Amino acid sequence: SVRTELRNLYPLMEDPDPEIRVRTAYLLAWFPEEGARTIPHLMACLDREQHTQARATALVAAGLVGDPPLLPRLRPYLSVPEPLVRWAAATALARLLTTGSSPDAGGEELVARVIEELTQA
Repeated sequence: SVRTELRNLYPLMEDPDPEIRVRTAYLLAWFPEEGARTIPHLMACLDREQHTQARATALVAAGLVGDPPLLPRLRPYLSVPEPLVRWAAATALARLLTTGSSPDAGGEELVARVIEELTQA
């Protein structure tokens, strides 16, 4: 039932209340089969999001429902000042790195950076 109504939840990613955005991103993460439709809304949220918890939740959700082509888009979040957002980016990237083929030479550097961030967290 929830899956059939996801399209009605996408506008909540723009709600002025950050708690609504957090809870909506969390809910969207439970439906990877809707990832192709969900990812644009999560990415749009990340582009404008200033609330730390909402950014982190959107990142983890993107990692859970997205595919490896998102790797370059999420990688910059490993360098933000907020530890929670860096952890979320590392978690999302770790999931995406395990869904494709083995990493290339540049991917090995990314794997090391993800492990470093997760270890620090």
